Amino acid sequence: MTRSKQPQDDEFTVLIAELYLPLSRREQLLKDVVRVRRDTGAGPRERTRPRYLGSAYVPEDETCFLLFEGSDATEVGRALDAAAISYERVVQATCLPAGVTHPLRVRTQ
Repeated sequence: MTRSKQPQDDEFTVLIAELYLPLSRREQLLKDVVRVRRDTGAGPRERTRPRYLGSAYVPEDETCFLLFEGSDATEVGRALDAAAISYERVVQATCLPAGVTHPLRVRTQ
């Protein structure tokens, strides 16, 4: 068995920015999200800017993940820098639809 290298029609790629966010700065998260939404154009994606999709905050780990649609991690990093938001890293991820029961799609040869 080999892993399918072709993305499935219902999968899509996002860029995830990881931020350290201590509990004491939780209120700042809301301000940061408003600023990044404004600065990245949360509406239809422009060619030169990533589009903010949403975020997830994990208080137990003091970590926040901001999700973007964009062409590459550098583009997202520039947008976060412009919005004055500190981040640890930006990585690419594949999102699977809710109906997928197993994250690895395999096929037999």
